Amino acid sequence: MAISINKEAMKLVRFVLENEEKLGVVSSKLPSGTTVIDMGIKAKGSYEAGIKFCEICFGNLSTVQLGTWELDEVHSFSAVEVYVSDLDHSVLLSQLAGWSLEKGPFAAIGSGPARAKKHNCL
Repeated sequence: MAISINKEAMKLVRFVLENEEKLGVVSSKLPSGTTVIDMGIKAKGSYEAGIKFCEICFGNLSTVQLGTWELDEVHSFSAVEVYVSDLDHSVLLSQLAGWSLEKGPFAAIGSGPARAKKHNCL
């Protein structure tokens, strides 16, 4: 059975929408019907919202947690730890930046589950 990183990501998007207050996020609808989720720009956000954001970007095919990276006995840094069991789907197909988005002076590169859908990867 084929994996759909979009369907997997939507499970987490629904969780975020159902737990806006707990996660400190705010959603709104644009006139086009598109749902926008503010997970920490104007909304308060939270560490848990940040973790969910990362998991959504990996198509819900990873485990994300906060940790500490120790450089040596004196220096340590906050870190985001990502664990994947399906590298091809959760990282390569979900995160490969290669969808050029250009309109007038605006230019960006798209990645994540939307990129996979656009290119019929999953």
